[in-house]
This record gives sequence, structure tokens and C-alpha cells, in this order.
Amino acid sequence: MASRSSFIVDHAHKAHDGAFGYGYPEIPARVDSIMASLERTGYEVEEFHSEPRDAIVSLHAHDMLNYIDRFCSSMDDSAAYPPVLPGTVRDGTGHPRSQTFCFDLSTPLARRTPEAAMAAAGLALEGAARVQAGTKFVYALCRPPGHHAGTDFFGGFCFFNNAALAADVLSKQGSVAILDLDYHHGNGTQQIFYERRDVLYVSTHADPTMAYPQISGFTNETGAGEGEGYNFNFPLPLNTDDRTYLEALPRAMESVWDFDPDFLVISLGLDGAMGDPVGTWSLSKESFEKSGEKVAEMGVPTLVIQEGGYNLRRLGDDVVAFLDAAQAS
Repeated sequence: MASRSSFIVDHAHKAHDGAFGYGYPEIPARVDSIMASLERTGYEVEEFHSEPRDAIVSLHAHDMLNYIDRFCSSMDDSAAYPPVLPGTVRDGTGHPRSQTFCFDLSTPLARRTPEAAMAAAGLALEGAARVQAGTKFVYALCRPPGHHAGTDFFGGFCFFNNAALAADVLSKQGSVAILDLDYHHGNGTQQIFYERRDVLYVSTHADPTMAYPQISGFTNETGAGEGEGYNFNFPLPLNTDDRTYLEALPRAMESVWDFDPDFLVISLGLDGAMGDPVGTWSLSKESFEKSGEKVAEMGVPTLVIQEGGYNLRRLGDDVVAFLDAAQAS
């Protein structure tokens, strides 16, 4: 009989490390913070490792993967930020096409970054496989995160789109809803599924007129072609607190309920927490608990993929608050 819950991590994430610069927040200590809280709470976390190159190129451009490999293999033990050379407009959501595939100036590469990014993708795919096999709830502690990576672009600390890879696999067995709870809009996830109707994308995030990525996440982005009506964005003010967030959350969840998915994928970002160095919201643990409760109410097999969250003093406890509530049913 399949187990009810599963929690998985791949410590190969530590390969993505280097001299990224003072204050760079996407560091290995993020996983340490989460693991400490999980273990203190009594969760058993299993280590899993794979290198799913073939699965990655099923959604991401082969040329992008090769570029990342070449860039990283030419480096020593330091790190570097790839040049950004935008060309013409990429698509209706405003993505610039870059000769280097990177769309921002905040995503460093180190010699072993491909190893870590591929491991994160493998962890998400293993999570999808466990859900397909009957596990009701899976948490994949992915690092680096993924929701800013699109078919042929990367950025926002993300290289491969872990949640999208998992959702694409699950879509072969039924309909999938992705609920993105990160402070930032998941521009990559939106782009990947923008013309598909088998995968719903719903996101709550900070107003993209002011907050990163500033090129997508607007309410008029509702999908295109067969995907028209299967993309929902709920941008919130930069000063969002618990009250504002918890008033908006039911509206986002209503879109998921109406879709009635067979599977639910959560892009779990905790960077909306008060004191997070990359966000402006002031959410308390209550907001993450309430978010988890809404997920539990869905009652469908659920895969939670770790995205952002950079306040190391509270990150792990916020993750546990969400996970405890999300499994309550």
C-alpha cells in the first residue's frame, strides 16, 4: 500500500555554491534551515538523487541546457553572472530573448551548478512519480528553485522549472493545477503552460508593476490558444499583510476548485514572510497555516515543490506550518 505522505531532499543542492557576492540569498543554508525544522518536528526526510537530463529537455531547450553546461565547465571554483543580451520581444508576456538565455542580472552560475539544478529537477520528478504511484502528499525540498525558468530562459535564481517538469509528467495521467504561492510571479511556469488547457496555473504574488520579475503576472494574462482561460494571476500590493493576503487567497483557490484537478502542484515560496530580504510583505506564520488549510480542503493528491524563502531565522518553521496544515485532512 502506498504511504500517505513522503518528504524528499537531495543534498546535491550544495553543489550550487560559490562566491556569489555579499548578500546573495539563495544559499545552501536555506535547506539547512528547513531540514532542521522538519527533523525537530519529527518528519522523516528521505534522500533521493537522480540526473534526469532527458526529462529536462522535454520542456527546456536543449541549447539552453548546453549553454549552462558550457558556461559552468569553463569556470574554476568561483562564480560568475552570465551576460544578458536581450533581443526582440520573446512572447506576449514580455520576455526578452537573450543570446545567453538568462533574462536578469541576479542569477549566478558556478562550476557545479548544473549538478545541483539537475538534482532539484530530479527531486521534483521523483515527487511526481510517488504521487502517481498513490502517495497522497509529497514534499520535495528543491534547491535551486525553479518557477522563473521557462522553455528557453532562466533567471531569478532558477535554472530548470522543477514544478513545471513535475506537472507535465502528472498531466499524462490527469488534469493538473499549479498553485504558485511565492512572493514573486512564476513567469517561467506561466510561459510553459500558457497555451495548454490540461495544466491550470494560478498565482498570488506581489504587484509586478513594482516587484520582480516586472514583465509578467498581470491580471490580463489569461492564457492563449487552447490555454485561454487557464491562467489566473492575483497580484497584491507591496504592503500586503495577513489580512490582505487571507482575503485574496479564497479568490485564487476558487479558480483551482472550478478547474477540479486530478492533481495539485504547489510552488511553495515563503518570501512573503515578514523580514524576508527579497520581499516587502509582512506575512506571519498564520498566513502559511491558512494556505495549507486551503490546500488540504482540495482533497486531491498533492505535490509541494519548494521555491523561495530567504529569512533563515524563520524559513524552516514557516515551511512546517504550511506542511502541517496541508496534510490535516
